[in-house]
Amino acid sequence: MKTTKKTECIQHTRTTLTGKDILRLVHHRVKVNKDTKVLFTVPSGGDYSGMTLDLVEDKELVIVVTSKSYDLRHIRRKK
Repeated sequence: MKTTKKTECIQHTRTTLTGKDILRLVHHRVKVNKDTKVLFTVPSGGDYSGMTLDLVEDKELVIVVTSKSYDLRHIRRKK
């Protein structure tokens, strides 16, 4: 019988952006005032198909960016 064991460390990162966060990110490129909007147009085919959502007015709407990275330090490199 042959047994092997593998241990991995996976790190998940999640960032939630509101319309106000996006305005702060682009304030050096866009003149932001009270009439500035952050709009997201939903591609067709979903529940909000073809709608344009205002991410500043609706506080419930957010954009979530996620990533996954692996800790590969334990893997031997071939020379």
